[in-house]
Amino acid sequence: MTPEMMVKMNLDGEVLDAKGTKPSSEVKMHLRVYAEDDNVTAVVHAHPIYATSYAIAGIPLDEPILSEAMLQIGAVPIAKYAKPGTYDVPDGIAAFVKGYGAVLLSNHGALTWGTTLGEAFSRMEVLENYAHISFVVGLLGGGRGLDAEQVAGLAGIRKEMGLAAISMPVGRQEKENGEDLIP
Repeated sequence: MTPEMMVKMNLDGEVLDAKGTKPSSEVKMHLRVYAEDDNVTAVVHAHPIYATSYAIAGIPLDEPILSEAMLQIGAVPIAKYAKPGTYDVPDGIAAFVKGYGAVLLSNHGALTWGTTLGEAFSRMEVLENYAHISFVVGLLGGGRGLDAEQVAGLAGIRKEMGLAAISMPVGRQEKENGEDLIP
């Protein structure tokens, strides 16, 4: 995307500045995110290959395998399929806005949001990276996710950074003591 492709709108859906570009048919989804959380100032919707593949397969990204993903987006649920451009899409994602940093859209794509456009965009990049790594780890036969204490430590880092709490996976129960590192 380039700045010229962006459409500036108010929260009522009125176009303020478009430079010839029309709002996406998915504008209802964007507006719903803003309505659900006053802290959100930017929403990114995309169709990245790996994250969308997980959405199509019906597999949420909720395994704590990557600390970067846990810090930035936490667990990523899947919203039920809804016909694009309809109010079913925003209705389906509404429950996931507070407490999450991203949601997969069943058979459609992905959605991230943040307090800045940079954060929302970064979350989309992290989401796709998380999905890609999760896919590769699966090809390798599975991996060792973070344990519950490690996940709690990441939640603590978010708190220390002044970031809002987000849904985090529990993590595996056994601790890393050397012996349990052997599959």
